[in-house]
Amino acid sequence: DHRDLHSFPTRRSSDLIDYIENKDYAATNSMYSLLLALRAAKGPLWLLEGDVFFEGGILDIPPRGDLSWYADSSTRHLDGAYLKEDEHGQVVSLEIIRDLKLLSPGHHKSIGLLHLLPTGVKALTAWLEKGNSEGKCNLYYDLIVAEHLGEVPVDLVDVAGFKWFEIDTSEDLEAARRKFQI
Repeated sequence: DHRDLHSFPTRRSSDLIDYIENKDYAATNSMYSLLLALRAAKGPLWLLEGDVFFEGGILDIPPRGDLSWYADSSTRHLDGAYLKEDEHGQVVSLEIIRDLKLLSPGHHKSIGLLHLLPTGVKALTAWLEKGNSEGKCNLYYDLIVAEHLGEVPVDLVDVAGFKWFEIDTSEDLEAARRKFQI
């Protein structure tokens, strides 16, 4: 086929995926990349961190509210973002934990998956815009959300019992292959 590739549109309104480039990636962190994406979003949408692999059944667990954060109450071997919930299932604390001895039974490990309804998109975008205006563009988006807990409900969805894996290293990739038998 010898058609001129430039004659095809680069974006159609029916596309399911839009690509947003963070040209400042070397000086920013996930909060800024997410902000760029959310500026173009209306919702509802799924936010998926690119280093996480999980079984499809997790997406069948229904979100609980405008901003639902999927986390695992049974994971204790990974460092990273951990959430705690109140008696209503709303996130009351979110912190980055590197020393696993600091984990308590109430901690849930983020699996890097959020579901946002339009109100959740609006709230998260506003929080990231505020963080950006305060010069916090080099932080994890998790830490920006942590600053705003209580302003808009962030509902925790527990995925304990489902398979998932965060892949940060080649060793992690091998472990994920073993876990998922691929």
